[in-house]
Parts: sequence; C-alpha cells; structure tokens
Amino acid sequence: MSSSDSVRTRALPGLVTASQAATLSFEVAGRIASLPFDVGDRFRRGDVLASLDRSSYVLQVQQRQADLQQTKAQRLEAEQNFERHQKLITESAVTQAAFDRAKAQVDSARSLEELADASLRLARDTLRDATLVAPYSGVVTQRPAEPQQQTSPGQPVLSIQSSDESIEVEIFVPETLVALLSTGSSHKVRFPSLPQLSAEATLIRLGARATRGAAFPVTLELRPPPPGLRPGMTANVDLRVEESGDKIQATSTTIPVTAFIPGGGQERFAFVFKKATSTVERRAIEIGTIENGMVSVSKGLSEGEIIATRGLSFLSDGELVTLIGKGSKRYDPPVLVDAERDVRAQ
Repeated sequence: MSSSDSVRTRALPGLVTASQAATLSFEVAGRIASLPFDVGDRFRRGDVLASLDRSSYVLQVQQRQADLQQTKAQRLEAEQNFERHQKLITESAVTQAAFDRAKAQVDSARSLEELADASLRLARDTLRDATLVAPYSGVVTQRPAEPQQQTSPGQPVLSIQSSDESIEVEIFVPETLVALLSTGSSHKVRFPSLPQLSAEATLIRLGARATRGAAFPVTLELRPPPPGLRPGMTANVDLRVEESGDKIQATSTTIPVTAFIPGGGQERFAFVFKKATSTVERRAIEIGTIENGMVSVSKGLSEGEIIATRGLSFLSDGELVTLIGKGSKRYDPPVLVDAERDVRAQ
C-alpha cells in the first residue's frame, strides 16, 4: 500500500461486469416461432429478440372484439328500451315492476360491456407478451431455448447484457476503508489481460452491508467503456483514499493467508505468541480482502506481534511452545513468523 500526506492508494482486485444484464422469458406459454439472435449477436433497443406462434392469441383477440361488439349492441338496445319505459311510466302506461326490469337490464348490459372490454385488453396484452422486445442495446450471452421448442411462462429463453453505454467494475473493500470512500470519486482501473489499457472509473455504489467476510461490495462505472473491454475480465483498481496516513495505518494490518483458521460461522482465529509465558494465545480476529497470499485484518492484531503462520491445526490456546531461529522464526513443531515481517500496517 503506497502513501502520501493526503491521498493513499490501495490496489484491490475486481471483476468487469455489464451495467445491465437480464434473463428474458415469456409470460405466456407457446411454441417458439422465431429466435433470430444467437450467442454473441448484438442487437438494438426495440429489436424483436424472440416470438411465439401467435395464431391462437390472434384468434382470442378477434373473439374478444366480437364479444365487445355484441355487448355494445345489447347495451344500446337496453338503453333504448329503458328510455321508452321512462316515457310510459309518466303516463302510467307500464307498471313500476316493468320499469324496474328495464332499468336493471341497462345496468346489466353496461356491466357486460365493461367485462368484454377488459377481456379484450387482456387478450391484447397476452398477444404482446408473445413477443420479446429488447429493453436496451446489447449482446446475447446465453440462448438456452431453440426455435420450435415449447416454452412455459418464466422459462429462460435468452440472457442478455448491455454493451454500449457503460461498463462496471465490482470490488470488495475492507471495512476499515469503506467509510473513507464516497460516491462520485474517481479511481484508476487497470486490466491484466490488456496491460496497455487503463482508465478512470467513477464510484457509483457503496454496499450498505458486508457480503464477503468483513468486506463491502463497491461498484465503479466506466463511461464510455474502453474498446476491447468485456464483462468477465479481471481488473485491478487503484483505490484512492483521501485520509491522513496515520489514521489508515492504525486501522489495518495484513497477515499471510495461512496465519488464521476458521471458527464457527464468521469467526476467524490467529495464534499469537506471548513472550512472557512462552505460550500461544488463540485470538479472534476480523478479516477483510485477500490479495497475493495476504489477508487484511481489521481487528484483533497489533503491529509487532508474533503469530503462527503454519501448523495452526496442531495448536491450542495456552500451549507451551519454544521460539527458535532468527528472522523468520519457528515454533517446534509449528512454524511461526515474526510479525515485524508478516503483520504489516496498511
């Protein structure tokens, strides 16, 4: 981890992802009549990506249209009959019961017309659902379905991702650093598979909850995406942290990945050598990201402590050990490493 008086840079591994991705399926059942795009094919927003055999759905629309016309005619007839009864009731030429029946027929006819109109709208929606239209410009990543195949509602037909407007890089940031970041900040991104390429990315999302140990998901955006960059590629993000060096160094250390063992749930433990008693202490620690064989530790260890880096499964809390050798030091039988070399402030 390099440093300056006001800005420190932490290199973290990341993964290039599409800014938008979706798995598309039909909302209705049927036989796939058209599936013109294959894996790797590009499309534009509004293109028809797939369609079902529409013949039965077209017939349903036509039937609902005929039903609606019939109910409209019945409603008009009922209204005309009611108007005649309104005139006759004033002349006492019809009974009150006949008048009430005429009024009820109007109400019923109107209800039937509304029901037929709703059925027609539903049939038209179903007909539209027999076609998959591209919600944005992009590329097909998977095509689990084939033409002439029967499909059911929700069954995946195509997987797509956006490709034109922007691309994203996802990283996981230790809890000791995430509070020092802010959306809108700019960070340099490098790509191992494209060593000649680097770009500035904008931080657009900070995870509200740790999802990988004590690390929080963070998303950066590249807009527009550099040429040649594809989702799935690895990336290295030079994360710029605007903070005093002393504060950062006091909050994070790194140890070898072999220097801790898992406990129950999210618990992690390291064995710390106690010089006064020549014993080891089993101590709970909190870890963050893992990089190049080292893991960041946010809590539980202090710089200068001596820890075991191998043979941890043979150690127990309070066990008497002997420290031998110089430089990289060893316990007998487990091997321990001088923390001044392997517990390093970040």
